[in-house]
Amino acid sequence: MSRGLQWVIGVCAVLVTLAIVFAVVAPWFGSWVWGGFSRGMMGGYGRGMMGDYGPGMMGGYGQGMMGGGSGMMPWGAGPSARPGAARLSMDQARTLAEEYAAEWDLTVSEVMEFENNFYAILVEPGTGRGAMEALIDPYTGAVGPEPGPNMMWNEKYGHMAFGLGGPNALTVEEAREKAQSALETQLPGSQVHEKGTSFYGYYTFDFDGPDGSIAGMLSVDAETGAAWIHTWHGGFLAEWEAEENES
Repeated sequence: MSRGLQWVIGVCAVLVTLAIVFAVVAPWFGSWVWGGFSRGMMGGYGRGMMGDYGPGMMGGYGQGMMGGGSGMMPWGAGPSARPGAARLSMDQARTLAEEYAAEWDLTVSEVMEFENNFYAILVEPGTGRGAMEALIDPYTGAVGPEPGPNMMWNEKYGHMAFGLGGPNALTVEEAREKAQSALETQLPGSQVHEKGTSFYGYYTFDFDGPDGSIAGMLSVDAETGAAWIHTWHGGFLAEWEAEENES
């Protein structure tokens, strides 16, 4: 056998080996990258959850972070998306949120109903601190971690976290000021609520629109002060809070 033929056979063998390794490793690597900590996601989230945020996502409260929101909504919720489908009640959404929270040894402190989804805050029973934010599809009941700050800034339970987390660099008062400043720039006439939830690495606040009614929520990075309005919820409909959180 000529040396040239031996070289060709050797190269082919290497390529075949690499192809086999890639076929075995790629699915695992892809699930780790895109799946994050998604126990119980039930398939409600597509690739767009992590792939379609757009420019400016991490750069303060610019275009990709504050505007549009297309690609950030993890499902196509709304009556038009599922003609004739029955919408979940608040009690049903709460039950689903509590079942999901139990998988993480967490409890549910709040559930809000919006046009596009139900939103739930999950807290640590021992510390009372916010652990993660979850969304419930109002028609299929699919439950999973909310995209955006909950996955990108959450230092303990987020997509790029390692189970660690400590005190936030910014106080809740400082974060509230950052939130109000962002609202005045992006949604003039809006007012951030006094009360906010402290998560590991960020805060989330509800805010009222110019008419004084709840218009949505936004999160503030506890280190950089960057603000991120949650643009995917749609109009506010109703709210439930655990008794210990009511004031």
